[in-house]
Amino acid sequence: MTIQDPQLVGIKNWPLDTGGRYIVICYKATEFSGTLQSSEEGEVSWVQKDQIPNLNLAYDMLPLMEMMEAPDKSEFFYPRRTDLTFPSLR
Repeated sequence: MTIQDPQLVGIKNWPLDTGGRYIVICYKATEFSGTLQSSEEGEVSWVQKDQIPNLNLAYDMLPLMEMMEAPDKSEFFYPRRTDLTFPSLR
């Protein structure tokens, strides 16, 4: 599958114990060509958006998606990566 016109929607980041910062750049795309393909990392499939909360997700996936959908938010920040509390949205 190849996405078209990805839009930057924010960053996810946290400080490293070694003094740097780990940054994940988040994009969103609504147009694509080709087909969705599973890989050795696991099975993938399309789901309805309202079914996402019913899936077995990473603990921070829903708040991350909230940041990606909110035009007034652009940063998903963890004070420390080992925090089990939810990160803050900015």
